[in-house]
Amino acid sequence: MTLTPQMEADILKAYHVYWDAYLKGDIPTMFSLMDETCTIIGSGNGEVFGNRAEALAYCGATADQIADKAQMRDRKISLVAMGDLIQVIETSDFYVLVDDSWTLYGPVRISTLMGQKGGAWIIFHQHGSLPDTRTGGGEQINTDRIKEENYRLKDAIKRRTLELEQKNRELEIEAALERVRAVAMGMQTPDDLQAVGEVIFTELKTLGFTDLQNTAIIINTEEKETIRSYYYSDSGVSGTIEANYAAHPVLRQWAADMKHAPDGFATIHIPEEEFDAWRRYREEIGYPPDPKLDAATSIDYYSYSIGLGALSVSSFRPITDEQRDTLERFRNVFGLAYRRYVDVAQAEAQAREAQIEAALERVRSRSLAVNRSNEFIDVVGVVFQNLSALNLPVDSVTIALTTNENNDWDVYGCGEGDAGLTVLKFRLPYFSNAFSNDIIAAQNSCNSGYFSKIYSEGEKMNITNMHSKTRN
Repeated sequence: MTLTPQMEADILKAYHVYWDAYLKGDIPTMFSLMDETCTIIGSGNGEVFGNRAEALAYCGATADQIADKAQMRDRKISLVAMGDLIQVIETSDFYVLVDDSWTLYGPVRISTLMGQKGGAWIIFHQHGSLPDTRTGGGEQINTDRIKEENYRLKDAIKRRTLELEQKNRELEIEAALERVRAVAMGMQTPDDLQAVGEVIFTELKTLGFTDLQNTAIIINTEEKETIRSYYYSDSGVSGTIEANYAAHPVLRQWAADMKHAPDGFATIHIPEEEFDAWRRYREEIGYPPDPKLDAATSIDYYSYSIGLGALSVSSFRPITDEQRDTLERFRNVFGLAYRRYVDVAQAEAQAREAQIEAALERVRSRSLAVNRSNEFIDVVGVVFQNLSALNLPVDSVTIALTTNENNDWDVYGCGEGDAGLTVLKFRLPYFSNAFSNDIIAAQNSCNSGYFSKIYSEGEKMNITNMHSKTRN
């Protein structure tokens, strides 16, 4: 077949109509310009079609990716006769719309076989490709570039794997912190700090702190130079203990470090040569024996401070920098527990003060209503009941009124025994005994008249016998 100018114009017209339809997602127009047996090999994965129906089904499903979002620029087109068919050869630059900006996707090469059918030029075969940018002039395959790209790909996979591992680790830590946060927010009494310490221990073990001896939440009382430790271990050694930190050089240094460290972080290392003495000291101040500690030869303590509180962990091996960072994050969550502890303690103190004030008001009200001395028996009953309601360990309450210069007493007493609440009144003549003499001395002193004393068994027996004789 010999190409004539008219034939070339007709072919190019049909060719441009086809590509304009493709760039607009106009499937019906593309259909009209393709033979039903048309085969197409595209540049994308999966773009191999054995007939028109397959090709147009794919184009229809992906038309939204191309329609008004792609352009072919700097197009160079030539035609070559091949028997009864014409080969249209095109090279151009393919641009795509990215964030409202036309961006070069890459150069494309397209080979199209067109022929006449029913008086119209249509497509019988088409092949498109993107040049291999790894090769240069005079090269078919560039193995060095392939190796380089494989290396970069492996490196990218390695980095991505590390990123995923770090993200998974972060999710694990956040989940652990959330569980600690939930327990901390559920605190109702200061003793619930024990449960906070337990969940911190459990979560740290889950996160790889495999050599922990215990965790401890520590409350520092500076005015008494004591610390109260709520400690927990999975070996069954858990509880609460109060210790004087000023009485031991290691604890004294620890307390000083906690105050002055810029990040509130302090460490204690007990080496092998000091370990036995340290273990004995722990047991002397009240810690129960710990089988894990008995089997060890050294230990490290790591503490993060918050105000007058601290989160501390002990480990039989030094922790890593990453574990210290994790511990710091637990410290931040512990800050929530500590603030919660302070809130609860203050609420308890306020509630206790309100209970005491209410009890005092009941006693005050009954006392002010007394018109006759016999009514003191009601007053002493009210005092006993309110002291008991405040959970004070009171066996009995006595009101003793001096009746004359001989120091005789009218005694009003109330107590509770096997028979229930008992109230009584009797006259107690003065006789010399340790108890009576102590009360008189307290009354005559310049102090408040309050005194406290523990009497020997002999003194108590003597006082009881003489009181019994007097009442009989």
